[in-house]
Amino acid sequence: MLLETMMETTPSKCSMPDFDKRGWPESVRARVVLRGERQRGVTLLEVMVALGIVAIVLVAVYRLQMQSISMERIAQFHTQAPLLAQQLVAEIEFQGADLPDTDSGDFGDDFPGYTWTLQTTDVENFTDPEGRSLLKQIDLRVHLNRDEDLFTLRTYRLDRIES
Repeated sequence: MLLETMMETTPSKCSMPDFDKRGWPESVRARVVLRGERQRGVTLLEVMVALGIVAIVLVAVYRLQMQSISMERIAQFHTQAPLLAQQLVAEIEFQGADLPDTDSGDFGDDFPGYTWTLQTTDVENFTDPEGRSLLKQIDLRVHLNRDEDLFTLRTYRLDRIES
């Protein structure tokens, strides 16, 4: 009896949804249109996220550029300093005079910021029978911008033996 009353109150026909020309139900079409109308502009959150991403990328590019400039300056120093040191050693060899224990100077206006210091010491194990040193150790340091960068060249010079 309960089953008979339920069947009497329930409609026997189900209503079918209306379809548009494309074959979409009207309720789906209405939701698609509503979503499209609601997303016309850009939200503040989207703008903030985009600006954050752009800021991170720009900072990374800036750091890479600064690192590239720094590496170029270091490479220039490590190319130029050995050439300047070899030039100074060649001048010392050409002069042939006794070397001072210490000396310093710069490379002139052609190489601003480059300075050099020279230190000579006698090598103890190389002496003549009279006790005079025959071999000198020459330490030449090339500096850029007051010890910002440093290149050291060590060489040896055999003193002339006079009879």
